[in-house]
Amino acid sequence: MKTTFCAAMAFAIALTTGCAAQLQSTDDLQAATAMQLGLQTADVTISNRQDSGFATNYWVQTRTGTRYSCVRTAGPSLFGVNKSSPLCSLVGQAANGRSQPAPQNELERQYQQRRK
Repeated sequence: MKTTFCAAMAFAIALTTGCAAQLQSTDDLQAATAMQLGLQTADVTISNRQDSGFATNYWVQTRTGTRYSCVRTAGPSLFGVNKSSPLCSLVGQAANGRSQPAPQNELERQYQQRRK
């Protein structure tokens, strides 16, 4: 019984290893990133997508022209596909030598704009 279960799990993982593109579509990335940034899905554009293993790195540009560099991971689990929330940083912005985190909602975005 244990051997059969382990063999089935190894087979399932082998089928999905390195297949981030199959685990998350561009539409899924766009919707999750828009939600994370507090924007509408139509307000974000995904580009320069690079899948490597279980991670997907990509660029986001908002309708207002703000650019982000983002990463999202996805991998198989016993209950389907486990996807992380997108992690995004503003492109070209630095605060005290460190990259500035992306605003989590419209209020944070407005606050960051005022600080410039």
